[in-house]
Order: sequence, then C-alpha cells, then structure tokens
Amino acid sequence: MTPKSKLPKILIISEDGDTVREVRDLLKSRGYLVSEVPSTAKAESAIKKSKPDLIVIDQAHSQENHLDFLKRIRKLVRYTGFIFLSDKENPVSMKNILDSGADDCIHLPINDDEFLARTKLRLHFKGVNDKYRLANQKLKELSETDDVTDLLNMRSMYQKISYVLKQGMRYQRLVCCVMLDIDFFKQANDTHDHLFGSYVLKELGVIIKKTIRDTDFAARYGGDEFLIVLTETSAEGALLFAERLRLATARHVFEDGKDSMQITLSIGLAVTQFSETVDAKTLVRRADTALYSAKNSGRNKVCIYGDTIK
Repeated sequence: MTPKSKLPKILIISEDGDTVREVRDLLKSRGYLVSEVPSTAKAESAIKKSKPDLIVIDQAHSQENHLDFLKRIRKLVRYTGFIFLSDKENPVSMKNILDSGADDCIHLPINDDEFLARTKLRLHFKGVNDKYRLANQKLKELSETDDVTDLLNMRSMYQKISYVLKQGMRYQRLVCCVMLDIDFFKQANDTHDHLFGSYVLKELGVIIKKTIRDTDFAARYGGDEFLIVLTETSAEGALLFAERLRLATARHVFEDGKDSMQITLSIGLAVTQFSETVDAKTLVRRADTALYSAKNSGRNKVCIYGDTIK
C-alpha cells in the first residue's frame, strides 16, 4: 500500500461547486490526494504550501484570467502539471491555453475515462521530470565535490571564494582562508595501506563538516591538504576555529577494522583586510604560506599570515 505522503497531490481551482465535486470525487476514487480553492488569489498560497503534482483549472466557469496566473506560477514553482477545463463556448481558445504553458485542455462535460487517462499521463510526465531534475542535481553535486571526502573540489571552491570576496568587499565583511595539511600523512599509507589512508581523509572531511558553520565551506585541495573558507570572521575568530579543529582532530582515533591511528594538523590562516582588494588566488596563496610556516616550525600548530601562533 502506498504511504499517504507518497500519493500524488492534485489541486482543483474552480468557482463552480458542481465541477469541484465531480472532479474531486473522480480523482479521490483513484486514490489521489485532492484539495480545492475557489480562485487563483487563494491558489498561490495553497501551491506554495502543498506543492501539488498537478493543478486542474476550471476556465469554463470563471471570468478570471487564468492564463496570466499560469505564466506567473510557472516561474515560481518547480515543474507542476496543468490541465485546463474549458468548453466550446468559452472565448479562451485551446491554442491560447496551450501556448500559455498548460499541459492539456479538456472540454466539458468531462468524460471520466478520458479525464483519468490524461491525469495519469500528466502525473507520469511529472514523475519523469522530477527524476530528471534529481539526476541533474546529483550530476552537479558530483562535478563539484571530491569523491573521497564529499567536500568541494577546487574548481568549484575558487568560484565560491571569488563570490564571498566580492560580497566581503561590498559589505565590509572579513573573509578567512584556512589551509591545513595532515602531519606525516605518508605514514598512514606506509604503515597501513592506501585504503586506510583514504578512510582517514574521508573521516577528516566529516570532522571538518561538523566544525564549520552553515555559512562556511570546505574543499579537499589535493592529496592530504584541505582548504576552508570562513565568512564574516575576524583573525581572532579564525584562530579560535583553527585551534578547535586542530584539537578535535588530534583527539580523534581514526579506526577502521584492525587499522587505527591518530593524526595532527598543521594549519595556516589568511584573513582579508578592510583596506585592501584581494582575489581568491592571492588569499589562498597567503594561507598556503602560513601553512608552510606551521610545518617548518614544528607542525601540529596554527600560524596566521604575517605572524606565528605557538
């Protein structure tokens, strides 16, 4: 039995009670979830709330301009099917209805079998469209993320950095770039194996996701290096974040089957200044310079561009 939450949802827009009852009862007899409103004025809020899979509009018993409504809704919501109910006496022609974006137009009085068949077809197309949209979204996510850590890859990361830097300069907000590297990561592969090394990278990605805010974003820079961007964050706030991440990682036991180890991080920070204009590559390069300072001065520490924090 199909769960109620998975049943197709259909909204009827009609001023005519007889039409509403006829269409509603017919659709409910086939197990659809049906709701109705008398006008387009009330329809918009109903559509945003229930997100129907199909909308049936009774044009035959209304003086409203449903075509303008249809064009507007098409721009506001994800794909939803539209069936217009019309009659031969109605001045709104089938051509105008279909040209405005409707999926189908049925003349009254309704033939039950024909109406149900067309409804089923429209819902089928809706399902295909949803699957296509989800597949495209998945492909987009795959093209933007690293396949080991599920963090962003650097191609998409640089686009995001450029955007937040522009926003930061426009609204006078600081942006921090955090570059980190696993200390002596080669030992993970040499002492264990490359599969365990990939596990460590993936687990570190989980720790990073748990540590950053919703407004921040992180990427695998390459190998065992990671890049994090903190939005609206001062140098003091960035240092607190980096120390929290360093300690959380050092305390974590990376364990997979019989293999286990603990790791430490070297971290470099670079924070923008209100008085300068800086691009993404320059900010990342500064964070990388600070990272090398951390590695060259003993590792397992945080350094900020222009200064060393012990």
